[in-house]
Amino acid sequence: MRRVSIVAGVFLLALSLGVTACGGGGGASPTPTRAATTPTRAPATTTPSGDAGGGEVIKVIQHEGGSYYFEPNKFNLTLGKTYTLDFVVTKEFHTFTVDALGISIFTNPGEVVKVPVTPTKTGTFKLYCIPHEALGMIGEVTVS
Repeated sequence: MRRVSIVAGVFLLALSLGVTACGGGGGASPTPTRAATTPTRAPATTTPSGDAGGGEVIKVIQHEGGSYYFEPNKFNLTLGKTYTLDFVVTKEFHTFTVDALGISIFTNPGEVVKVPVTPTKTGTFKLYCIPHEALGMIGEVTVS
């Protein structure tokens, strides 16, 4: 009987920790927020902001609803120059992810997202939206 009580207690503890760690509770599900990843090598510098100033503004449209793609889908940037990425998102959560540059920007529906980016590494890099990559939401970023 004691063994059953211990096993049940451990199970309940694990369950409560899982619910707490995953946001648990009632109500609406958590909304993802935008953030810059912590880069490992010579990344682009990114700082999410609702009103990011600085640099040339590049409007990024994230299309959805059957046809998922970035507009534009190719970006040509200059090493060391600061750009402000200005995102247009209408109905769905998206990301603007360039692993090799340490960029991972999250955008929520109806949100104004402007993020300054300063590339610190040259090359051509894959751009993709994490939840929509398989649906063709990919592109490339070239830094020279």
